[in-house]
Amino acid sequence: MENGNSFGFFLVIISILIVLWLILREFICWYYKINERVSLQKRTNQLLEELINRDITNNTTCKASTVTDIIGDGIKIYSVDMDNHGFICSSRDLSNGSMWPDAKRLCSNYNEGGFNDWRLPSKDELLLIFENLHKQGKGEFSIGTYWSSTEINIYNCWAQNFQSGERVENGKSSVNFVRAVRSF
Repeated sequence: MENGNSFGFFLVIISILIVLWLILREFICWYYKINERVSLQKRTNQLLEELINRDITNNTTCKASTVTDIIGDGIKIYSVDMDNHGFICSSRDLSNGSMWPDAKRLCSNYNEGGFNDWRLPSKDELLLIFENLHKQGKGEFSIGTYWSSTEINIYNCWAQNFQSGERVENGKSSVNFVRAVRSF
């Protein structure tokens, strides 16, 4: 009987160790994915800040482009006259109602104008889109809230209300509009 109890105890210990290993593995994968996203977001924000600072120090102006400034399937909304860097906003909504994970997927799968590097805009890019396109009556934006890629925590991220102009905190399971951007 003691061998049966020892074997059962051994199976319980092995089962617990396997479950702990699986949990640890999932946590490690999640941790590295979050760090990768944060690193990419920091780099995007750093590039935007450099572009803005370069314009201020060189006394050049960032201009909102006209609809004729189309590159691929997007509207060039921000450019630096010196070396022509910035980002492009898709010319249409990709969805009129998607949850945040679906919005990210829609943007990464967007393949228009011969480009496949479209993504969900950061909160700062979305503000520039609002200011330089929507408020100028360009881009045929819907009146409502658009998703950004900027996460607040695992449950929420930033979004831009295109009616009030406010940046809002939104739960990732909320349903909002989607526009894609790509850098140039």
